[in-house]
Amino acid sequence: MEKAEKLGKLSPEEAQKQLEEEFYPRGKALAEKYLKGLPRRDLEIELGKFTDEKQKAIVKRGFLATLAGEISLEEAEKAARALEGISLVGGGSASARTAETIAALINKYQEAKDNLYKSCRETVSAGVTEQLKQEGISGSAIQVNILAAKEWQDARKQLFSSYDVDLASLKKNLPVG
Repeated sequence: MEKAEKLGKLSPEEAQKQLEEEFYPRGKALAEKYLKGLPRRDLEIELGKFTDEKQKAIVKRGFLATLAGEISLEEAEKAARALEGISLVGGGSASARTAETIAALINKYQEAKDNLYKSCRETVSAGVTEQLKQEGISGSAIQVNILAAKEWQDARKQLFSSYDVDLASLKKNLPVG
């Protein structure tokens, strides 16, 4: 006890750092539980356990940052759940509008990707089928793996890049701290 007294109290910066180290991971863990299906009611109960406003703010920041990091164009369902959590905890109509805009962008990307896939499937299948026919291979059992085709991969990467720039810009407007 004497040694602790000799060291003195923590500076405000050290105390804040200690709070961050203790409560930010709790927010991250809560976000992970939420993404795995934690009901809204249970989320509110968990957040209600933090009565100290500083602690609660840090937990929320960890929660929001984790959810924002999970938003991607490729995982629409997970992104929708993350956006829902951000709207619940982030509060404010601005965050709700941003979440709606991001959800619309993800849906638009998914539609564009589906259309691109159909287009590439037809083009690539026709080319591969013709090439195989020239080699004397034909029949209804031939199935072309479009996902492995370079044309599909290149087109998908280009589409992803164009939408990902917009997503990154929108994510900056989310309340994560």
